[in-house]
Amino acid sequence: MNPSPAIVNLFNSYRNLTGSPESAATLVLAQVRSGQTGELPASDRADSPLNPPQIAKQLRVSPAKVIEWIKSGQLKASNIATGTRPRFVVQRSELDRFLQVRQPDLAAPSAKRRQARASTDRY
Repeated sequence: MNPSPAIVNLFNSYRNLTGSPESAATLVLAQVRSGQTGELPASDRADSPLNPPQIAKQLRVSPAKVIEWIKSGQLKASNIATGTRPRFVVQRSELDRFLQVRQPDLAAPSAKRRQARASTDRY
């Protein structure tokens, strides 16, 4: 059974992006399982995967902080590494979800400050 041309194009696009056929196959499989079998978007499109340094640059934090968020489970990512060293990619939709959760609730009332007690003279 031969894969559809869309799947072959998707695989080739991911292979060019990651540099690894194993990583490309993992990403294609994840995309097929999620029901998204369309073409891989261009790297400047809104739904292309990002790596931790790209996210760090966008959010003005260190790549180590992004990896900390990934390892703590706050930011969902896929490990596309074939060796022991992790190589994470994050879908833009997951980054958007992460940022939405971290937005402050502007409608929430602020905590009221305690009023200073009036000073009383003690004899």
